[in-house]
Amino acid sequence: MKNSTTENNESTASRKILNNYRLYSYDCDNNKFVEKKDVYASAFPVVIKSDGIVWDKAALYLNALAKQRKSSKLLKTVGDDLLDFLRFMETHNIDMLYIPIEKELRVTYRYRQDLLNREKLGRNTAAQRISRIVAFYEYCFDNNLFTKEELKNRLPKKLKDSLFVKRKEKRWRKNTQGFGFQIEYEVSDLSIPRTPSAEQSTDAIQDGRQLHPLSEEEQEIFNKYLKEHASRLFQLICIIALCTGARLQVICTLRVKDIKKMKDGPTVKGVFKALKVGNNTTIDNKQDKPYKVFFPIWLVEELAEYIDSKEWKERAAKSYYKNNNNYVFLSKFGNTLYTSRLEKKDREQNKYTVEPHDHGVEKSGEAIRKYLNDIWILMEENNEPIRKFSFHDLRATFGLNLLRYLESDSTLNLEEILEEIKERMGHSSRVITESYINYHARNKAYERVSEQYMKSIYRYDD
Repeated sequence: MKNSTTENNESTASRKILNNYRLYSYDCDNNKFVEKKDVYASAFPVVIKSDGIVWDKAALYLNALAKQRKSSKLLKTVGDDLLDFLRFMETHNIDMLYIPIEKELRVTYRYRQDLLNREKLGRNTAAQRISRIVAFYEYCFDNNLFTKEELKNRLPKKLKDSLFVKRKEKRWRKNTQGFGFQIEYEVSDLSIPRTPSAEQSTDAIQDGRQLHPLSEEEQEIFNKYLKEHASRLFQLICIIALCTGARLQVICTLRVKDIKKMKDGPTVKGVFKALKVGNNTTIDNKQDKPYKVFFPIWLVEELAEYIDSKEWKERAAKSYYKNNNNYVFLSKFGNTLYTSRLEKKDREQNKYTVEPHDHGVEKSGEAIRKYLNDIWILMEENNEPIRKFSFHDLRATFGLNLLRYLESDSTLNLEEILEEIKERMGHSSRVITESYINYHARNKAYERVSEQYMKSIYRYDD
């Protein structure tokens, strides 16, 4: 690429994916390639320039991230960001070290402005993209990737300072108890401010993020559509969320042995089977936090029936694990719905045979979110009185249903109710549990005020 501001033809740079990627080094003494055990990615992006040649700097940077055991999902998004930057440079016929006197015309500052000018690009996406390009530049400078021809007798340190300037910045954060504290960040003058987080809504529960529980009427509508329009797999996944409060990651990484273990195991709290998830188990949880999920006995029996069904066996036969303690939930092609940490490790170590059709693409619940959106579209088309909700809102719905049930038990005081909800939902902080109590109290107060207001307007008595 030339160092000019002249516009050129549209870039045809592309990104390809290498599945089940492993890095090899060449052993000159023995004349053979040797696999590097510390690098594996189920899907590795390769950025290709318009001339059909692999962009070497991007390849080295992505390999460095793979060595840090970054997820394939992150590698793909970084690859996409690097591709976008490459297309920008090729379209404008400039290179990574294009640094004219005018600061606003330098490659990095022009790219930043280009991101801001794109109407369909979200502010947070633009902020992430420019941040990754800065990290990419730092890697290239730190590892001396620029050739003498590219440097043109210019000092790397001076070039780097011409492309962006780093500074220290302090920002306020809140811990799980709600107390504020300051963290020092290193940012550059290329940084794009992100869209501010939404303020805590009075009609939401703060549990990881703002959640909106379904009302009893909305639950009836959703259950009706689940029964009439959803597959058995999606029905069971939603039932688990509504009856246990488990996160999607937990549900989709359940294994066959977990169901069999619960079925044959002891009953707890009278009508439940307990299952440990998180740390030191085969079931993933947010930040790998350990806790027990309580499954109603009838639900365990339905899950046991499902993993013995013809449908499940056909899916398992196409899958990576087959009969080796497989997932409970698999797509019709035998793919996982949420790739577990264990599967990533097993694939890296070549523990099981990989079929030709198995590309090992990492999943994080995308199919389930699509199923839910399809149901939502159907409800919307039928003008059902139900707000749009996320899968995670089902967790909050369980929490609120549990609170109502415990509140109806006159033998329990508030402290006992809080502890029961905290245990059943695996909250790490009591503050999160209290948010359910506060949400419920606000709703009850609103209902009382609304009722009194209606009585005063229409002047009627019970």
